[in-house]
Amino acid sequence: MSYRIVTFCAADRPEAVDEMRAMLALMFASAQRHDAGVSLTVLSDRETDLSGIEAYATISRHQVERSDLMLARTQAQNEFVGSYDFAQPLAFLDIDIFINRSIGPLFGRPFDIALTSRRKAEMPINGGVVLANNRNPPAVRSFFARLVDTYLQRYRAQSGWWGDQRALNDLVPLTQGQFDRELQLERDAIRYLMLPGSRYNFSPHVLWATVALPRPTKYILHFKGPARKKHFTRFFELHYRTPR
Repeated sequence: MSYRIVTFCAADRPEAVDEMRAMLALMFASAQRHDAGVSLTVLSDRETDLSGIEAYATISRHQVERSDLMLARTQAQNEFVGSYDFAQPLAFLDIDIFINRSIGPLFGRPFDIALTSRRKAEMPINGGVVLANNRNPPAVRSFFARLVDTYLQRYRAQSGWWGDQRALNDLVPLTQGQFDRELQLERDAIRYLMLPGSRYNFSPHVLWATVALPRPTKYILHFKGPARKKHFTRFFELHYRTPR
């Protein structure tokens, strides 16, 4: 099944723009390698220069406070789903992600929102991967509206970082026995599919292995943090440039 990737790209400094544009191209190329018909929308502020990506992506501009990037991203996601026609399911992904195996078949399953969890008690749900099905658009819109409301009411002081993940944990509270497992839950009339982060939002802990190993059993690779991100392009060159 085809789907639309939605990512957020707002440069906090001019020298970051070229790097972000390059990462966008590689992230999208990885998805095209595994899923036919995938498309891309980039949520951004009104200043970031994204010239050149219009050839393969749609740009959606939003009001963004640079000091409140995570809150701004969450608000932009909410605004986007509010006007989206749901012709395709949506994969909200961080820019530092590769699709490493096809995720299209996931959208054939009966859920509204899919999230990933990890064995991290304080913040088990990572906000870098949020899948929104197109079976029940009102439920998807309700999820993002609730996420923004929870963020603003409880975690406004963490608008620059972490607040989105704390809000996610409030919306879908998990026990430690549920971390990094596949589960189907319903909260507030929203059907959730919880996916194991070790397969659907994987970040290697041994940094040399970030580049050396192709990780064929992992669906989504997440190069979060500066130490991993510096290997992003190299990984693509080693494992995706060669013929399948």
